[in-house]
Amino acid sequence: MPIFQAIVLGIIQGIAEFLPISSSAHLIFVPWILNWPEHSIAFDVALHVGTLVAILLFFWREWWGIIKSRLIWLLILGSFPGAFAGFLGEKFFEETFHGPVTIAVFMIGLALLLWLAEIYGQKKRDLDNLSWFDSIIIGTSQALALMPGVSRAGITMTTGLFMGFTREAAAKFSFLLSTPIIAGAGLYKGYGLVKHGLPVDERLPFLVGFLAAALTGIFAIKYLLQYLKNHTFYIFIWYRFAVGIILIILFFIRLPVSPGPIAPALNHEPRVGSQRGVYVTYWVAQTKKRFGSLREQAKAANFNTIVVDAKDKLSPSLTELAKNHQLKFETKLEPDPWLMGLTNELHGQGFSVTARIVVFKDDHLVIARPDLGIHLPNGKIYLDRKGGRWADAYQPEVRLYNQLIAERAALSGVDEVQFDYIRFPTEGAAKTAEYPLAEKSKMTKVETINTYLREARERLRKYGVSIAVDIFGVVAWQSRKDSANLGQDIRQMAQYIDVISPMLYPSHFHNGYDGYSNPGAEPYYFIHSGIERTRALLSNEAVAIVPWLQGFNMRSPNFGPDYILAQVKACKDVKVGRYLFWNAGNNYDTTFAALKHPPHPSIVEER
Repeated sequence: MPIFQAIVLGIIQGIAEFLPISSSAHLIFVPWILNWPEHSIAFDVALHVGTLVAILLFFWREWWGIIKSRLIWLLILGSFPGAFAGFLGEKFFEETFHGPVTIAVFMIGLALLLWLAEIYGQKKRDLDNLSWFDSIIIGTSQALALMPGVSRAGITMTTGLFMGFTREAAAKFSFLLSTPIIAGAGLYKGYGLVKHGLPVDERLPFLVGFLAAALTGIFAIKYLLQYLKNHTFYIFIWYRFAVGIILIILFFIRLPVSPGPIAPALNHEPRVGSQRGVYVTYWVAQTKKRFGSLREQAKAANFNTIVVDAKDKLSPSLTELAKNHQLKFETKLEPDPWLMGLTNELHGQGFSVTARIVVFKDDHLVIARPDLGIHLPNGKIYLDRKGGRWADAYQPEVRLYNQLIAERAALSGVDEVQFDYIRFPTEGAAKTAEYPLAEKSKMTKVETINTYLREARERLRKYGVSIAVDIFGVVAWQSRKDSANLGQDIRQMAQYIDVISPMLYPSHFHNGYDGYSNPGAEPYYFIHSGIERTRALLSNEAVAIVPWLQGFNMRSPNFGPDYILAQVKACKDVKVGRYLFWNAGNNYDTTFAALKHPPHPSIVEER
């Protein structure tokens, strides 16, 4: 996540959590308007912890007095209904009430309630005469905040006004009452973060988002309490009305995809797929200065391919169609203006463009259509170790959805479509996952993945794009069991693709693998051996091997320019001149330094 995005979302959380305008709504519709993907669970934890710190710091002088008074028991009592509702219904509401129109309805609905509370609330009571009954009623109203657009602060303040409290008293009790709820949500979501650790590339955004939420949260609390001494809630009421109306308007004018006849066939010349390239996130590709510098350095290091994430940009309108059960084989598609412009620009600079599409690991689709997700025997959605949701590849609608996304990429002019996460999950509870259509279709996992590739091949044939797939590096050492669980059989997949890209990062092989105590320290061996094994599994199939190489430091004590050069030499020694470097944070300083001025020119590919 770019730092700018982390700052923006942190500020939104800090302000909207405490004003009656709904933080959850803003964190959904602002990225939707800006075409930003949803933030990770780790970043969500950062935002929750930031707003919790804001409450604790702002009221730090009062907490000891609150703990010794009856108010602490009223806060505890009032917290139970919201916590209980959140525990039972958070997933349901998150998956059901997610779209912009739904948010707009709740934004406008609470605006009407707050308006009525302003008109009819007596506004005479303060917190000194807060009763047990008041606490239970206001606390119970918090449960409605599970619906994005309602607002925890908004519904509790509205309920407080209806019960006769002053505006300032209603706001203060709302802030205090939110403390255990926010703390509980942060602890619940933070469990997985503590268990699995925070990815290196998310650490800085996590810190920035936390600080932005904490600082702006303190400001928001202070501002609102001062403002309500002499003002009404009307400014927030009109704001909610305006946002709701704007969201409805934007929803109806922003859908670039609609059911209809399929786009006419295009007569593209066959394109060359990925050659020597680097991976770039969608966000970096939008950052003019950084992306410009990266392209210049890539050119100087003899790279001629850019692999860019594309699914988050190409999928929103198709996700909406899937949500409304309107996906059809004949769905009319349009190229994406941003991707088309980027592709044209890169072509002008001598780069080929690969659109990376993460296929079956898909939070957006499963949230929009839980029925398309992989489920466990207890009916819950399967989550991998990072909390990610997976779509069920056995579902024809899931396969069609991803094929339409790939077609949009082809329409936008890219040279290659690269499928990643084109497999079944194997982590955690995946072994107990249920696939209702497996028995009906009579297909194995391998046959299901091959069906997807065959269907995609037919759909993309007229565009002349290269089709590539990413596979686990360990698949090159695969046993029949590994192949059956993942659904990846290299030789069978080769019938439908042009390029296979094994992810041969040495650091990703476990200690002791193939007799090496730390594979991360053996770049030459694992690249050389992995390519040879992949080639042997292909059995002379006409598929190019373009391996992913390690451009990041992870369990690699010898990582540096020589580490990069050792991987390139391994490729050259097995007569592979095409390769891609991966760095999740797009920091290729070490890679570029090694290949721009190699100390041993004989070990890199002839220019």
